[in-house]
Amino acid sequence: MKFINSPENLVLMKWLRLLVIAWLFPIAVWAQTVSVVPSTTTYVPTGGTVSFTVTLTYTGVISAVAFQIGSVPAGWSFVSAGGISPPSVAPSAGTASAFEFAYTSTPASPITFTFTAAYPAGLVGSQIFSSVGGSFRPGPIAIGSPNVVLTASTMVGAPAITRQPSGAVLTQGDNYALTVEASGSAPLIYQWRKDTMPIAGATTAGLTLTAVKAADAAGYSVVVTNAQGFATSVAAVLTVEPVAVSRLANLSVRSVAGSGDQTLIVGFAVGGTGVKSVLLRGVGPGLTQFGLPGALMDPQLRLFNSSSVQTHLNEDWGGGATLSAAFSGVGAFGLPAASKDAALLVQLGGGVYTAQITGNGGTGIALMEVYDSDAGGSAARLTNLSARTQVGTGDDILVVGFVVTGTSPRTLLMRAVGPGLLQFALGGVLADPQLKLFNAAGALVTSNDDWGGGAQLAAAFSQAGAFALPAASKDAVLLSTLPAGAYTVQVSGANGTRGIALVEVYELPQPGGAGTKSEGR
Repeated sequence: MKFINSPENLVLMKWLRLLVIAWLFPIAVWAQTVSVVPSTTTYVPTGGTVSFTVTLTYTGVISAVAFQIGSVPAGWSFVSAGGISPPSVAPSAGTASAFEFAYTSTPASPITFTFTAAYPAGLVGSQIFSSVGGSFRPGPIAIGSPNVVLTASTMVGAPAITRQPSGAVLTQGDNYALTVEASGSAPLIYQWRKDTMPIAGATTAGLTLTAVKAADAAGYSVVVTNAQGFATSVAAVLTVEPVAVSRLANLSVRSVAGSGDQTLIVGFAVGGTGVKSVLLRGVGPGLTQFGLPGALMDPQLRLFNSSSVQTHLNEDWGGGATLSAAFSGVGAFGLPAASKDAALLVQLGGGVYTAQITGNGGTGIALMEVYDSDAGGSAARLTNLSARTQVGTGDDILVVGFVVTGTSPRTLLMRAVGPGLLQFALGGVLADPQLKLFNAAGALVTSNDDWGGGAQLAAAFSQAGAFALPAASKDAVLLSTLPAGAYTVQVSGANGTRGIALVEVYELPQPGGAGTKSEGR
C-alpha cells in the first residue's frame, strides 16, 4: 500500500514518534510532594527521642528519589530508620548536623518511612529542623518542605530534682545516708543507682549504706519518675578509706631472771583472727654489747599455751639464717651466732600465751622480747603484755618497752600491780609501786603513784579484760593515748622498796568506722 502524505497521516506519524520516545525514555513526573510529621511537637528537658514520618508522593515514572534534612539542631543525633518503605541508604547511628536518605530502587508512590532522632537533657528554646526536601529523577526535581519545629514541653507535674544527693569521704565501717528531694505530680517513683546500675530495693527518697566497704566506693544517683516524665539526679561520689589502724608491734621486759621464784614470767595475748608470726627472744649474753653488767649468761626460753602446756623450748639460738632474717625484719639488734641467747620464731593463733626465762645455773638480768614479725600484717595482732617478777632498785627495777606502729594514735592501759596481787594469795609483793612512762627520746611522758579508784580507769580495766583493783590500793595505773613510736615503762618501789610486782600493757579496742554520717548540708 502506498503511503499518502496527507495532513492526517502526518499527525499520526508524530504521535507514533512520541510513543516510541516515551517507551524508550521514561519521563513525565507530573506532580511531587514531600511531608515530614514528628511524633510530638514538644521535647522534655530531661532528654529523649522523637520519631519522624516522611512521605514522598509522585505521579508518572521516576528513576531515583532522595530525601534530606540539611540542618539538624545542635545536640540531636540519628538513631535508626524503618517504616513501610525503609530507605536503602540512611545515616549512621550517631550522625549529627544533617540527615540524608536515598533509594537504590524506586518504590511505588506514596513512599513512606520513619526515622528516630535522639536529643540530650538540658535543651532550651525551639528546635528547628530546616532545609527539608526531596529530590526526584529524572530532572532532578527538588521539592521543599516547611521546617519542622519542636518547642519545650510545658507538661505540668513532670519530676524535677530540687535537692541533689551529696558525696562524702568515708571510713570503712561507717554508715552513710543519701537523700534526694524532688517536685512533681504524685506518685513519684524513686530508683537509686550505683554507677548507673539499679540497686535492688532502693526505691525511696533516701538510701542508707551500712558498714561501708571498699567496694561501696562509687557514684550514687537516683531516677525520679511519674506519669509525666522522669528526672535524674547528679551522681554523689562516695570515697571509702581504710580504718587508720595502729597496733602494738613490739613488747619487751628487762628484769632479773634465774630459777624458781626468780623465773622471769611474761604473758602476752594474740587477738583478732588468723595466725600471727611471733618472734620471741630471751637475751642475756647479748646485753653485754651495750655495757650492761650482771647479764644472765645462759638463758632458757620456754613457751606455754593457755592450758599451761609447754609448746616450745630453746637454749642457744644457734645463729640460723631464718632467725637472723627475722631479727633484721623486725629491727631487733643482732646477736652473735655462737651466743647462748635463746630465740623462737612461732606461728600463733588467737589466745593467751606465757613465755618463761630461766637461768641455766645462774641468775642475772635478762631481756624478754615479743615481736610481731608479719611483714605484710595480718588480721591477728598483739593485744597485751604482762610480766611478773621481783622488782629491786637501781639496775634491778622492772623495765618494759613497747612499740606502737600505724597511722593513728593508740590508747593503752598500763598497770604496775603490787598490793592488788594479795587477792591472789601471793606474798612478798611490792607494797607501793611507782609507774613512769618515757618516750623514745628518754623524756618522761607521764607517771603515777596510787591509781585513786577513778571511774574512767575502772571502766578501762573492764574494757581491757583486766582484773579489778581495790579503789584505795597503792597500785599504779596510766591510761594514755600515744602516737606511733617507741616507749619505755619503768616500775620501781617507793622509797627504794623491793618486792614482786606485775606490770601490764593493754591495747584498748580502737574505735573507727562505726559511726553514722549524713550529708553535710
